[in-house]
Formats: sequence, structure tokens, C-alpha cells
Amino acid sequence: MWHTSQNTQDTEGLSASMTFFFACAGALILANIYYAQPILADMAADIGLAPAASGGILTLLQIGYMLGILFMGPLGDALENRRLIAGMVWGAALALWTASASGRANGHALFFAAQLGIGFFSSATQIQLAFAAGLAGDARRGRVLGALMAGLFLGMILSRPLAGLLSGVFGWRAVYRLASLLMLVLGLAQWRLLPGGKPAGKPENYPAMLRSMARLPRTVP
Repeated sequence: MWHTSQNTQDTEGLSASMTFFFACAGALILANIYYAQPILADMAADIGLAPAASGGILTLLQIGYMLGILFMGPLGDALENRRLIAGMVWGAALALWTASASGRANGHALFFAAQLGIGFFSSATQIQLAFAAGLAGDARRGRVLGALMAGLFLGMILSRPLAGLLSGVFGWRAVYRLASLLMLVLGLAQWRLLPGGKPAGKPENYPAMLRSMARLPRTVP
């Protein structure tokens, strides 16, 4: 449970409008790691990447997402979630713009690092889920999480055809630049609209949090 700066948040849980905002935000953030799928060939040809190596882009996105869950997820129990989520969304905006600016001239390393960063910072979706669950009242928690999961599913499904359509008209870089601008605006909206406050209880230090995650497979059935 979170101590928030909004008393109504504690007594009533998430409103329908805030639940919708969380769901839309999750859809937009998760879409970041799926835009690349329909435009792999265009990206590879443009930056001079061998077709056989283009699949590594998708691998880096997923690895980054996994690393984000592993290393940023525990911070959701220690830091103000509004700041953490908005900061990660702005990090995704920077990574997306960096990827769009990469090319033959600056080599492939920057492009690959940007893809890893996109996945890493897009793991904010998982922190949002836990944050929303903590804010929702007991009676509505299942409904709230269902709405957020539906948002994630829509983001995953709709991102691919939209990226393919936009890339076909304006080029693949436009996809990433638009996504970067969306993340910039979304981060500002989250900073303004999400409730403040930190998780209840005294948090462990960061190394202890990571060690506790390593114990989970042995302690949780």
C-alpha cells in the first residue's frame, strides 16, 4: 500500500478516469518494444546492417526489458513511484530519439545501445502495474488490473500495424521520433497526474532488494 498525497486515493481507490489513464500509458509504453518488428528490414537496410543480424534488434529489446524488470522493478518499493515511472518514460524517449538518429556514420554500437535502452526503460509498465494495484481499493483491484492488462495487450497488438503503416509513408525513423515525442508528453502527464507518495514501510537498501529477488525461486511455491 502507498502513502499518497491524495486522501481520496486512500479511501476510494483509483477512479475510472485514472484507471483509463494507467491503461493508455501502459499501452503506449509497451508499444515501444514492438514497433521494430514490422520495420526490421527497413532499419537494417538504412543503417547498413546485415539482414541476418537484424533479428538481434528484437533480442536486445527483450533483453533490455528483462534487465529493466530485474534492476528497476525493486526500486518501486523504495522510491516515489510517480518520479520513478516518469523518469523511466523520459529515458525511453531519449533512447527512442537516439535510435532514430543512428546511422552508418556513427556505427551500429549506438543503435544497438539505444534498442537496449528502449527495452530497459519500457519496463516501467511493470512498475505501473504494481503501483496501480497498491492504489486500487480491495473491491476494485481485480477490475483495475484487468483494465491495465487489456491496455498492455492492445499496445502490443496495435503497435505493429501502426508502425508498418507509418514507416511505409514517412520512413522508419518517423516511427521512433513520434514514439519519442509521445513518451516525452506522457512523462509530463504522469508527473502531473499520478499521485505522489512512497510505499509504506521502511525499504531495504538496493543490494538487499536484489538479493531478496534471488531468493524468490526458493521461497515462493
